[in-house]
Amino acid sequence: MRRISLLLGAAATAVVASLATAPASSAGAADTCVSGEFCLYSGTNQTGTLLWSGAGNLDHKVSGARSYKNLGTEYPGADHIYIDWYHYIDGTKFTHNNTCVHYPPDTYKGNFHDYAYVTAATWGGECP
Repeated sequence: MRRISLLLGAAATAVVASLATAPASSAGAADTCVSGEFCLYSGTNQTGTLLWSGAGNLDHKVSGARSYKNLGTEYPGADHIYIDWYHYIDGTKFTHNNTCVHYPPDTYKGNFHDYAYVTAATWGGECP
């Protein structure tokens, strides 16, 4: 009986030790945007769901974007991202906007004023 108690105690200790060293759960959407890509997120400050990411030009329209990040790398003529979007308020198209976003370490990420309907994201040269 004593032998069984010792074995059960050792097994319980092993289980507790393995739980204490279990890896943390994966981080949020912000960690899925990799070097060379431009990414759109459903939440502000690059949080929430990753709506789109890619190293090429956006090939479709994306609705519900709240923030963006350009992880492009230095490449003359194709390291800045030009974004065109509309703001929607109460389901009505409100204003057309566009901007150019630098690659790191310059200002490479930001938030849309409200929910955005992104119609284009195109790689290009230096921002005007």
